[in-house]
Amino acid sequence: MWKLLADILDYHRSLIADTHRCSAFHEAILKQVRPGDVVLDIGTGTGLLAMFACQAGASRVYALEEGMIGDLAQDLFHQNGVADRIQLMRGRSSNIELPEKVDVVISETLWNFGLGEGILRTLGDAKKRFLKPDGRIVPGRMTMQVAPVQSDERERELSCWNQKVCGVDMSVAYKMAKNNMYRMVLSPEMLLARPEELCELELGEDLDAMMGEAQFLIERPGVVHGLGGWFDAELCENVRLNNAPPSPAPSWRQAFMPLPEPLQVSRGDRLTTEIQCMGDESAWRWTVRHTPCGKGRINAGRIYAQSTLGGFPSAMERLTAP
Repeated sequence: MWKLLADILDYHRSLIADTHRCSAFHEAILKQVRPGDVVLDIGTGTGLLAMFACQAGASRVYALEEGMIGDLAQDLFHQNGVADRIQLMRGRSSNIELPEKVDVVISETLWNFGLGEGILRTLGDAKKRFLKPDGRIVPGRMTMQVAPVQSDERERELSCWNQKVCGVDMSVAYKMAKNNMYRMVLSPEMLLARPEELCELELGEDLDAMMGEAQFLIERPGVVHGLGGWFDAELCENVRLNNAPPSPAPSWRQAFMPLPEPLQVSRGDRLTTEIQCMGDESAWRWTVRHTPCGKGRINAGRIYAQSTLGGFPSAMERLTAP
């Protein structure tokens, strides 16, 4: 149990130590929350954003948290003299009822690629059931960005599954490994083309899935090992938060989606990718089409298709879970 508690505290330590993240949300909440407002903070964690809402003058804040970290949040509310204005609520937002409509909904449930922690359904449901007609949502919208990535180190790591270990064949896991998404730190030097916008999402709209497409012109020769992805969130007008490499927000890395095999590319080649997210953001598909710039090239027009549904058997169960 002590190790679990230490991991929880260490994770939340990384969040509060991220001054870029905290400052951006602080500025946005001070702009969006008005004196006397009623606020809902979904996934409050340590309660930091709920306490920012109190600083902005909120009369009541409903701080929702289903994890053990909520115990610490309650202590922090008392320590900072705001426990009389913040009501800690346990559970998932889809399973709770509020006694009143709120003026502002806040939720910092952004994964490394933006989507991945259920923010689409969470904010869509919250807008429909909890938000006043003229209410505000933080963050309001988000773009997802993507680029082809060369990472020899990540390829070596994944290829470990394709080797024998003291005579034991582990290769059945190699295909699974190539059909999963990973968190990793990307540097600009790893990108073989200019990043492109995959899609723009209006958070709070009634969306269950995302599908986007991007096209790239390869700028230098190399080997594409996968796609890198990150987000750019508009918390409110003139306040943005992103984790584009090199990330100014260290509590987020970036997402990495491998190709089934390394793809040799030359300057002037074109890549087209289509990425789909579904199942409360628990299942992903990504395809890459390679179009060489010259005629007679090998793999002309070849398509690489991956899906987390092939990454682990329980992925299908997560996709269909209520």
